[in-house]
Amino acid sequence: MSSGSLSRAGVVKLLNTATSADVLLSAEVEEFVKSAGSSMHPKLKKRIARKAKELGGEMPATWAKKPNLKLECRAALKAATEANDLEQLTAAVATAEELGLDAEKVLGESPLRAFGWELGAFGRPSSSLLSSRRLLS
Repeated sequence: MSSGSLSRAGVVKLLNTATSADVLLSAEVEEFVKSAGSSMHPKLKKRIARKAKELGGEMPATWAKKPNLKLECRAALKAATEANDLEQLTAAVATAEELGLDAEKVLGESPLRAFGWELGAFGRPSSSLLSSRRLLS
């Protein structure tokens, strides 16, 4: 099966006809399971693990593991606020936005407020605050 033709039905067929755990735990199947939605991913992973065990193989703990983007994003934002580095903070906020996450929701508060800045009109830091920050650094 080529990766373009692999579908849920193809994986289920592979589950039913597999004679080796290596076939089930192939990179092609792993990529499909990783890209599966939040409902299908755990179900397919459990079925494949069960079938692989029946065939005498064992699924590695990291097989088809989805990264927890929210945790990684939160860690980057926390590190930026603790380091008191504006460039690092803006990069972390941009990364969060690229991933489709709201930095304010991930961090639990406005990134600038967590950075120690009070927000002025229109959600921007006040100019006096910016100048005092420049003087302090």
